[in-house]
Amino acid sequence: MATTLTESNQEYVPKAWEEVPCMFCGSRRNHLLEKFGPENRYHYVRCADCHLTYLNPRPRYDEEFVETAYDVYESTVEKLWKNGALTAEGQRQYDWYVKLLQEMESVVGRKGRLLEIGCHLGFFLKVATETGWTATGVDISPTMTKLGREVFGVNAKCGNWLELDLEGPYDLIYCSHTLEHIPNPGDWIDRFGRYLAPNGTLCIEVPNMQSLDRRFKRALKRTGLRKDRWQGWRTPDHLFEPCERSFAPYLKSRGWNIVGLTTYSRKTFKTGPVQKLMHSVLRVGSNLRFYLKR
Repeated sequence: MATTLTESNQEYVPKAWEEVPCMFCGSRRNHLLEKFGPENRYHYVRCADCHLTYLNPRPRYDEEFVETAYDVYESTVEKLWKNGALTAEGQRQYDWYVKLLQEMESVVGRKGRLLEIGCHLGFFLKVATETGWTATGVDISPTMTKLGREVFGVNAKCGNWLELDLEGPYDLIYCSHTLEHIPNPGDWIDRFGRYLAPNGTLCIEVPNMQSLDRRFKRALKRTGLRKDRWQGWRTPDHLFEPCERSFAPYLKSRGWNIVGLTTYSRKTFKTGPVQKLMHSVLRVGSNLRFYLKR
C-alpha cells in the first residue's frame, strides 16, 4: 500500500487528530485492543456495544489525508502487466478473478452490468469485461483510474462515490477492501441499494479482525514476540476493521439480507475440505465476503 510519501521515503506524521464514536452504532464506550505504527502512536479500540474495532483517535480525515493516502496506492502495474502481457503474478491474479466471477454469477444468476467501487488499477474490471460482463469502475484516485484506462482499457471513473452521477441500475455491485477506508460507511451502503437492479446483488469484502491469523499476531504482540513491520511513510488508512459479529448485524440494520457469507484468502482460491471447513463453516479466514440483497 503506497502513499504519496513512498518514493521520497518521508515519514507520515499526522498534523491533527480527531476523537470519533463507533461508526456502526455511535457508542463512545470502548476499550483499547491494539497499539501499532511508529512508537505505537495509532490505537485500535473495540466498541463495547457492537464489537466493531476502529481507529480512535485517528488522524483528521480531511483532503490532505485523502490525497496522501490514496492518490497513488499501488506502486507499480509491472507486477501484473509487462511489455503488453500478463506476468506470472498477473496470470495468477487473473485466474483468481475468473473463479471469483464464476462464484458471483452463481449468486446473481446471470451476467450483466457490474459496478466496482474502489476499482484500483482496474484489473478486476479487465477480467470481468473479458469474461462477458459490462463493467464500470469508480475510484477516488485520478492517478489510479488514469492507469486503468491507459493500461487495461477499462471504463474507470474518478470521483467520490457519494457524489458521482452514474447510469444504473447494476446487476452486481462489488466493493472490495474499500469500505474500511471510509469514515461514513452507512452512507455508502445505503447508496449501493439505490443503484442495484431489481433482485440485484451487492458483494462486499472487508478484512476479518477475528481471523485466526489476526488473533495469533495480536497474541504474539502482547507477549513481545512480534513487532510491527510499519514503514514510516504509511498512513493508518483502515479506519475500522470489522468481524462477522459486528458487521452482519449492522448490514441487517440497514435493510440488507445476507444471502451468502464466507471468508477467504487472497493467496489461493482452493476449495478442498480444509478450505471449506476454515472458510465456509468456521469462517476464520483473513477476509470476509458478504453477498447481499435488499
